[in-house]
Amino acid sequence: MKVALLREVFVNGEQSDILNSLVAYCGQAKAQGATLVVLPELALNSWAPIATQVQREEDAETENGWRQALFARAAKDSGVYLLGGVILLKEGVRNNVTMLWNPEGEVVYRYHKLHLPNEPGFYEPAHYDPASVCPGVVSLKDNNDETWVIGAQVCSDIMRPHGTSSVQAALGAQLILAPRATEADTVDIWRTVMTANALTSAVYVLSVPRPRPENEVPLGGPSIVIAPNGKVLAESEETLLVVGVEMEAVKSARKGYPGYLTVRPELYAKSWAGATQTI
Repeated sequence: MKVALLREVFVNGEQSDILNSLVAYCGQAKAQGATLVVLPELALNSWAPIATQVQREEDAETENGWRQALFARAAKDSGVYLLGGVILLKEGVRNNVTMLWNPEGEVVYRYHKLHLPNEPGFYEPAHYDPASVCPGVVSLKDNNDETWVIGAQVCSDIMRPHGTSSVQAALGAQLILAPRATEADTVDIWRTVMTANALTSAVYVLSVPRPRPENEVPLGGPSIVIAPNGKVLAESEETLLVVGVEMEAVKSARKGYPGYLTVRPELYAKSWAGATQTI
């Protein structure tokens, strides 16, 4: 399967202009054989968590809001799966939610961000709440009619793999998509952790960041693709990076070490039930 990492955000212009840009990029990805297009964290929002300020009402939307409508239309018009995120307002609670739209424009998967940083440039708890929704996975068929099981996680959740990557791999994920908003000079840290996640869970990890500084926050860094054996397959600041993933690589990694090691969820659950402190 081919996957496109679209390293761009769409925060200026009329909604029609944003839609046209999304469709154009997704069309380019499809022309290069991509089944799936992945966007950075909150790609239709300007980066708001720059200060401990009051939430901006316009940053969030209810179910089927305008950003969701644009994502759905872009997926349908270009005929690809599209992963994008919004700040979703439901029953008075705001969550950072990543969704997957299928080529018919329907939402087939949701992932709620669980772990929120709280530091200069990333005062996220002031803007949305940490979710209480367990990570899940979804199946999709690529252009060759091969079925892939996919999970997603958002930015800081990468740093807590025991609650995300490991769980999703145990649920059958072969590919984990990780939109992020990270500072450019921290890429070594993120690459190290994502490599460990890929290797220990025997999955592909594909991550795409917000591409440039915003509101004096030095965002940036490359898109990164890591194989199930821990090898970095691609690292690029191209706007559109299309990469191929191979099912055989996942199978091979799970036959070798450490992929074949037993997963013991019932034992882990007992240990975690007694855990109360932040690491």
